[in-house]
Amino acid sequence: MVKTQTFDFVILGAGIIGLSVAKTLLQQYPNCRICIIEKEPHIGLHSSGRNSGVLHSGIYYPENTLKAKVCAKGAQLMTDFCHQNDLPIKAYGKVIIPLKQDDDPLLETLHTRGKNNGADVHIIDKTELKHIEPQAYTITGRALHSPQTAVINPKAILNCLVERLSQKAVSFHTNAQQYQVDPQNDCITMNGQHIHYTTLYNCTGLYADHIAKRFKLADEYTILPFKGSYFQLSKKSDLHFNGLIYPVPDLNVPFLGIHTVKDMNGSVYFGPS
Repeated sequence: MVKTQTFDFVILGAGIIGLSVAKTLLQQYPNCRICIIEKEPHIGLHSSGRNSGVLHSGIYYPENTLKAKVCAKGAQLMTDFCHQNDLPIKAYGKVIIPLKQDDDPLLETLHTRGKNNGADVHIIDKTELKHIEPQAYTITGRALHSPQTAVINPKAILNCLVERLSQKAVSFHTNAQQYQVDPQNDCITMNGQHIHYTTLYNCTGLYADHIAKRFKLADEYTILPFKGSYFQLSKKSDLHFNGLIYPVPDLNVPFLGIHTVKDMNGSVYFGPS
């Protein structure tokens, strides 16, 4: 006999977006029924659990743009969430360094953007830089310092959300590699059961276009993913880094350049490739 379950909301994808959507829905509708479907056997196996954990503070984006607002506000909300739930967070701080003479004017641009977006940023000279990051070098004699830039543990965030959602009786289905969708009847069939929903959220990250097309949506869109690898600094190395070191970025492209990342355990990584 086929089992049938009915939910107010079905969420596809148990990454940070899917879990956060569920958290918000429960705040708005405390008695709602939610089902989260994840294709992997465990959470955090893709982008949400495999990132640097750096909480950027809005330095790079022009004032009043959506990216600036989301970045600055998001960093504060994530910081608050960590403190409220006793999750690890460290304000290592970050320096942004020009690699060529032409980069120096951009320090002023980033300083202005950071200040306008509410970030704690300061232009420093090479003597101050040497005190903050002895291994760093600035070709122009100046750098930008963001002392409050922090790092969190992405998987700790995910695990905390799963625990809180489970306590609210949210239903989780992991290892859901195969399922059939029936958009006409608002139904997903998997493991011999029908899952009906009122509203469905597609939170599947880099697979969102594939999922959307199964629901006869977004045929004209295709996600082009890219991946960067990070390389860990050997424990035998004599190099020591107090915080994060970034180059002045090319503001015409959506990348921040090859930089250092320091995790909760003090391990240092270089990337992305």
